[in-house]
Amino acid sequence: MNSPHHKIIATKSLIASLMLLCVLSCSAEEHIRFFRRSAGMVSIDTRSNKMRSCNSVPFWHDYIEVFLCKDKNDTFWGALRNDKGNKGYLLTRYDANTGKKLMQIQLPDLKKMINHEIACFPEHGKMVYTCSHYHTDYEKTDIVLLNMTTGMTKVIAEYPPKWLCGAFRINAGQLLIVIHTPDKETSFVFYDLLTGKTEKAVLPYHEICHIHAVSPDGSLILASTFRRLFLYDIKKRKVSCIITQDGISYEGDFSPDSRSIIFAMSRNGNSELYRINDLTADDPPELQTVSNEKYDFFSPRFFDASTIVYRNSPTGFFFPCCTISFFDLKQKKTVKKYAVSSIWSPLFVVGKHLVFVM
Repeated sequence: MNSPHHKIIATKSLIASLMLLCVLSCSAEEHIRFFRRSAGMVSIDTRSNKMRSCNSVPFWHDYIEVFLCKDKNDTFWGALRNDKGNKGYLLTRYDANTGKKLMQIQLPDLKKMINHEIACFPEHGKMVYTCSHYHTDYEKTDIVLLNMTTGMTKVIAEYPPKWLCGAFRINAGQLLIVIHTPDKETSFVFYDLLTGKTEKAVLPYHEICHIHAVSPDGSLILASTFRRLFLYDIKKRKVSCIITQDGISYEGDFSPDSRSIIFAMSRNGNSELYRINDLTADDPPELQTVSNEKYDFFSPRFFDASTIVYRNSPTGFFFPCCTISFFDLKQKKTVKKYAVSSIWSPLFVVGKHLVFVM
């Protein structure tokens, strides 16, 4: 029978088969492959190579947003927003080992949305997120403090329309608020979580600033503009430029001991992965090339002191397949690869787990 209904079913089956074939036909170097028909948060145990689905919704749902932040030990928080049913945001704390939900907090205000950054302070049972209305040209932006025990919220800072803001954790008691004003002034505002006191530092750059990482010891910030990658010394309130080139985008991370960084530079469709081994050296930092393969590097992270993990750009025509690579800095080679159907978020290292949205 060649009815339109049967033709549609046959077409869908063919497309599904081609997508699965594309995933399974990735290069032989890749060891583990994952495929999903839903969107949501997943946790991969790098010891057993098992993937656990933490929260998901079908691809055909109207609209979803998923954001992540690390908590402590082997736990993390995820924020899922789904327009299906107008349920608003649901903040959930997960166990990375089991994928089980440990706590949930409903944020039903549909007029607001959580931006990409969520700062978690498990030592005080608090979380900070940026909250703005859909039409940011006309509405203010709030920095909101959430009590993770009671679910109560408190606005700790408000900013006018067209101001771009973000909130980041520095240490157990200090929050970083990044502000970019319409007159192109970029500032770091340091907020004391216990006293509520603030201190503002104006940067010498006029481009929008992107925060990539805060060092584990809370002393340095790795950030970039469209033209440069730089370090900011929090105690000295001093900027140190690492590299300056037009038309380049950056991503990077600190080592667990805060003494070195890795970062990717992308331009014209290609990327190079670099490392600065000793940030404490008096001489100008020496850039060491980790890899300069002919594809993009995204979300480079230190998995541990001697291993970095990053994802590569999608490959494949019918269904893009991303690769997650583990690179041993001592052996100077890739030691493990995962092939996944898609990645919609940066990579988060939570203990011995990788957490991301796919």
